[in-house]
Amino acid sequence: MTSAIPVSAIAIEMEDRDDANRSGPTHWSSCWIELVSFGLIVGSVLPSHRFWQTLFSTADRTVLSVCIAAGLIIAIAQAAWRGNQSKWRIASAVLLWISALVLICLSFGGEQLELFQQPLVAIGLAFAGWCALRVRGESLAFALSLGGAITFPAGIEWMNRTGWDTLIESFAANLTAGLADASHFFNIREGSNIFFVNGVASRFSSIGELDSVVSFIAVGVFFLLVRRRNLLSAVVTIAVSILVWLAVRAVAWVILLHLGARNGSWYEWSFQMEVGCLIVGCLLIVSLQEFFSELLQPIPLEFSHTEFPLFAMGWNWLCGLPKLTVSVPQRDSDFGPMDEDS
Repeated sequence: MTSAIPVSAIAIEMEDRDDANRSGPTHWSSCWIELVSFGLIVGSVLPSHRFWQTLFSTADRTVLSVCIAAGLIIAIAQAAWRGNQSKWRIASAVLLWISALVLICLSFGGEQLELFQQPLVAIGLAFAGWCALRVRGESLAFALSLGGAITFPAGIEWMNRTGWDTLIESFAANLTAGLADASHFFNIREGSNIFFVNGVASRFSSIGELDSVVSFIAVGVFFLLVRRRNLLSAVVTIAVSILVWLAVRAVAWVILLHLGARNGSWYEWSFQMEVGCLIVGCLLIVSLQEFFSELLQPIPLEFSHTEFPLFAMGWNWLCGLPKLTVSVPQRDSDFGPMDEDS
């Protein structure tokens, strides 16, 4: 009678040797890292008091800030801190700090530099430089992802100024009108308002509300940080968050139309609807981001075409971004020693 060890799955990654997996003591005596990072952060915060006054001015911005802060705390707590220092890490951190200093100087420019006037961009670069030198057990891509998460509200603010919120609201109104037509509800579309027999559907705001698209994106960003998704999964998750908001908002309005038609009245959008849509959206985003993260996995070596491996290599490289290396999962076929019972 024999016994065998179950087959386990391992991943062979041809990573750049930036000491990501080496272990070593962490020298906290080099406080110049904190001094430089803290100095750049202070230099970004002080001249931008107006920005901080509006950062928590609406419910969705508050949700976004809380989700990013919680995601960063969990991601740093789960990170591998111990590792050896390298010249590549020092050079990368210095480059990030110089970029942050340049943005601080550009923040005193004219109105054409609105994106550079966002202090979170410089803060994100300074924080990424700190992570590159302090969290030495992780790759540089980890530091860049944490710094990029901090700059996310600045990107949303910039996109709002370019009119992307109006475009999303128009899509939401079109989708709601289409579902209403499919349900045989007579309606007239005028801008972001839809006139029905018993009332007007006007709640399609994509910013400024608890159940806005910004809150849905905040939930997606939180799980990206906690689950440590790659670049491709991150892009898909953000896109899915926007699509989920569109679908939930349109379906919610159609449900209100059916209830109003049954009772011969009109139901206005309420706070309970906001909370309900946000909860449903969170559940959908969690499920979809888990699904796509499993779908966007590297192709194992045994499933690759040996005569034409270019597709598998390209797909694995795309799934591994922002690391510029190819990850090739391979199953371990070693069953261990075979023991015979006497």
